[in-house]
Amino acid sequence: MTYLDTFFNRPVGIFDFALSHDPAECAKLAKQHGFSCIQWGFPFSNAPEQNTRAYAEECSRILQGEGLEVVAISGYQNIVSVDPQDKAAALNKLETDIEIASVFPHATGIATETGTKNQESPWVGHPDNLGEAAWEEMVESLQRLGEKAKAAGTRILIEGYVENVVRTADDLEKLLSVLDMEAFGFVMDPFNLILEETLPHLAEETGRIFNLMNGHVGIAHAKDLLYTDGVVDTPRSGKGMFDFQTYFKLLDEKLPGVPLILEHLNADEVSETLDFLKSQYEQTQDT
Repeated sequence: MTYLDTFFNRPVGIFDFALSHDPAECAKLAKQHGFSCIQWGFPFSNAPEQNTRAYAEECSRILQGEGLEVVAISGYQNIVSVDPQDKAAALNKLETDIEIASVFPHATGIATETGTKNQESPWVGHPDNLGEAAWEEMVESLQRLGEKAKAAGTRILIEGYVENVVRTADDLEKLLSVLDMEAFGFVMDPFNLILEETLPHLAEETGRIFNLMNGHVGIAHAKDLLYTDGVVDTPRSGKGMFDFQTYFKLLDEKLPGVPLILEHLNADEVSETLDFLKSQYEQTQDT
């Protein structure tokens, strides 16, 4: 347990993307900042040699050698892509992640978002995302992955996003009614699930997200939320408008011990971001 773990009353870590894709460099930087865990992304589509169990085992050896546990695997694929070949590749990639997941014994699952019908970017919305056809296609893809995950003894961790098919608390509630949650969990990331029109009710909406996800969360994220001229952004913590005191209170109340993973920052921004998060957390302890 590190100083950060003790301070926040839970394991605290970071995306490997923020530090380095090289496991040795990532481990070195993470340890310097006092992190105890990692959300690890592998294999890389442009590096077939990393699409193997042997590479995953090497990553695990290096990270654990520095006292870092992989608490989730970054799968993140567009599982409703309009391009059939891209969709097939996305599902195959996630199935490979499922097969390799057992290399990381402390991983709570493989994280993925729910996709978009936008042909230009998996992070941009599309009107078809709101239709029943996209919803049914997304559920079908998730169920396929869930069967594989359940058989492998792991879970698919669903991360909603306002520009994807699962975009609000209403969608979470609908999803819970159709999925076998033995094969699934959630990434607690309310920053992703707030529409601009619900900002006046941010605390209430955040509480609803916690209530819906409760009991199914693998990891929690720490980033932020910002709307500019109607366009959503989720920058690093401290650079948006999210209510962190409500967030930390709910984390302590409903998700004790769930790992907290810093997201959407660069290595040179870690210290400043941690200072902000510590300040916000201290304020929750004083009220």
